[in-house]
Amino acid sequence: MNTQDVITTRRSVRAYTPEQLTEEQLQTVLNAAYAAPVAGTLYKTIRLTVIQNVSMLDKIKAAYR
Repeated sequence: MNTQDVITTRRSVRAYTPEQLTEEQLQTVLNAAYAAPVAGTLYKTIRLTVIQNVSMLDKIKAAYR
């Protein structure tokens, strides 16, 4: 997919399926996140956290509500 296609077909997702990403899919997402620009070039301060444990995600959802 070229850049123009990505820009014109982007969308926000507010509902998620319970399926886990594959390791390859997760790595692709993380690589894109690490390549994204960071305000003030503060790359050393960026921390990404991936939570795949369903019970932990449920606890986070409950705390958020």
